[in-house]
This record gives sequence, C-alpha cells and structure tokens, in this order.
Amino acid sequence: MPHSRCNDLPEDALIASGYRVVLRSAAGVDAFARRRKSLFVFFQGHPEYEADTLLLEYRRDVKRFLLRERETYPPMPHGYFDEETAGALAVIEQRARADRCEERLADFPADLAATVRDTWRPAAAFMYRNWLRYLCMQKEQRLSAT
Repeated sequence: MPHSRCNDLPEDALIASGYRVVLRSAAGVDAFARRRKSLFVFFQGHPEYEADTLLLEYRRDVKRFLLRERETYPPMPHGYFDEETAGALAVIEQRARADRCEERLADFPADLAATVRDTWRPAAAFMYRNWLRYLCMQKEQRLSAT
C-alpha cells in the first residue's frame, strides 16, 4: 500500500493501546482496527491512490526541496519504481543536491507515469469490499433486531 510520508505508528505501541493490526507491508503497519461501539479502521497508507498519485507527491516534494521550502531531499518511494527509473531518479537527486534550483525539476522524465503500476489495487479493492460487507451485515443485524 502506498505511503506518502513516513508517519509510522509502531506496531508494538498500537497493540499495547488495544489495536489489532489488520495489514502490514515493508513500510510497517498499513491498517489497524479497534472495536468500541463501532469498528474503527485506521490507515497509515493510501489504498485509494491511483498509480501515479505517489509519483506526483514525490515530484511535488522534490520541487519543495528545490525551492528551499523543505530542507531535506524527499526519500524515493520504496518499491514503487523499476530499477531503471530508480537509477535515473537517483541521478536527478544528485544533480538537485549539487545545484539546488527549480530548473532541476525539468530533469524529471515526462513519461515517468508510464513506469509505475498500482500493484496494491487488488488488495485495496478486496479490503474495501470486505469492509462494505461488514457494514452491510451490521446494518442488517440492527434492522432485524428492531
């Protein structure tokens, strides 16, 4: 599942606070839940993202670095680009660090969106489908109890 920024809540802290981990990835806990009066499901990732959304956010953060709106160069999304694209972006990062100006943004290949795929789409659809089924079951149970 795509993560646009590192906003990790550690798994052990979530469990200690009474949450149940629903989904994990290399980025850490993607989704976790807790039952109270209702079932609360929380996401640290973005299952709703289109294939190129993370790319657009990465490019936006690179631009912010070049404009000196942020001090650090943004980390490249892990596992998102193929090796060739990741290599080309690493070269762009080196150039941007050496010559920090907005013109460096022109180094981004125009067809970069064609190199990314939404590998998370089937898992996201499955998760949303199950969540909606759960909500329907809860509603049916409430209606039949009245």
